[in-house]
Amino acid sequence: MATPNNEQIKAIEHFGGVLLKAGAGSGKTFVLKEHMIFLTRNWIKEFGQSIDEDFSGFIRGKFKKVVLMTFTNKAAGELKIRLKKEFEDVLGSESEEKDYWNIIVQNLNYLAVSSIHSFCFKLIRQGYFRNTSAEQ
Repeated sequence: MATPNNEQIKAIEHFGGVLLKAGAGSGKTFVLKEHMIFLTRNWIKEFGQSIDEDFSGFIRGKFKKVVLMTFTNKAAGELKIRLKKEFEDVLGSESEEKDYWNIIVQNLNYLAVSSIHSFCFKLIRQGYFRNTSAEQ
């Protein structure tokens, strides 16, 4: 596993929105996946209840509030692959919280990972924007 530098650590261990702007090969995908692992570990602590409670609904709610956007579909696809692999690796290495991580991996599809274009198109399709021009 790579070790993040100081700038990457600031982005990884951040609780608000994160905007990464950096050149190719600088570690943006690495930072985003590490940020999601960081947030997820904190959400497990925040849940603070028995796994028998609705942790699945809790984690779905958290994932639905996150949008990971990239410039290209190729980058979004790569990010999805790396996130799935990283979450599965954590599941395989955790012993105490294995049940939580199993539920987390099962709910990864609730995490929005897309290009900016795809995300905006999804908002338009869902009716968040409508044509208000006089030509209607």
